[in-house]
Amino acid sequence: MQACFGFTLPSSGDNIRMNPDLGGGALLDAGSYALSLIRLAMGAAPVRVQAEASWADTGVDISMTATLVYADGRRAQLSCAMDAAYHRRGTIVGSRATIDTDFLNHTSAQLAGDRYGYLPSLLRVRRGTANTTSFEEIHADSGSGFRFAAEAFAKVVDEHDFGAIRRAAEASLDNAAPKPATPMLRNASVIAAEIPARDHPVSMPIGSRNTASENTTPIATHVISAPAATSGQLRSVAR
Repeated sequence: MQACFGFTLPSSGDNIRMNPDLGGGALLDAGSYALSLIRLAMGAAPVRVQAEASWADTGVDISMTATLVYADGRRAQLSCAMDAAYHRRGTIVGSRATIDTDFLNHTSAQLAGDRYGYLPSLLRVRRGTANTTSFEEIHADSGSGFRFAAEAFAKVVDEHDFGAIRRAAEASLDNAAPKPATPMLRNASVIAAEIPARDHPVSMPIGSRNTASENTTPIATHVISAPAATSGQLRSVAR
C-alpha cells in the first residue's frame, strides 16, 4: 500500500505548522491523513518503520517518507510534504484487486465552481490482475467531511454502539503507543557537525535518533533494541 499527501505552505513565517513546540511538521499535519488511511486498510500497527525526513530551519520536518513493515510481511509506504505541489493519493494493492483513491476530506459532485472549493473525489477499483482490466469508478455521497463525521457519531450514539467507540479508541491509541522492543540493525551514519541536518536527510530504523547536532563522529553499525513503529514515534525516527 502507498499513501501520500503534500502541499506548499502559503506562508511559513508565523504558521503553526512550522513550530515544533506546537506539533508542527509534515508528518503530524499532512502525514496523519496518509497514516490514517494506511491504518484503515492494514487494520493493525506496524512492527517496524524506516523513515527519512528533510528539515526546515525551524526544526520541523518539511517532508518525510517512511516504509512500514507489518508482522505478516505486508508493507506500506507513506510520504508527506509541506514544500511540494498539492498531491493526495492512496493505492491499495492486493493479490486480486487494486483500489485507487485521493481520500479527500470534503467532496463535491461538481467538477468546478463549488462554493467552498470542494472537488469530486476519486475512488476506483480494478478487479483482477491483468493490466487490460479497466477500473470501475465507485461513487459515494459528496459533501463536508465534518458533516459526515458528525452524522456517523450521532448514529453510534443513537444505536448505543459502544463497540464502535471502543474500536476507534483502541486504534487511535495503538497508533501512538510504544510496542515491545525488537532487535534490529541500525544503519551507520556520519554527518559533519557544520552541515545542517535539513540539507542531509537521515534514514534509519525506528528507535534511533540521529541529527547533525548529535553525531559529529562516525557511528559503527550495531544491533539495538528498538520499539516497533507508531505514528507518535515516526517524527522522531528520522531525526
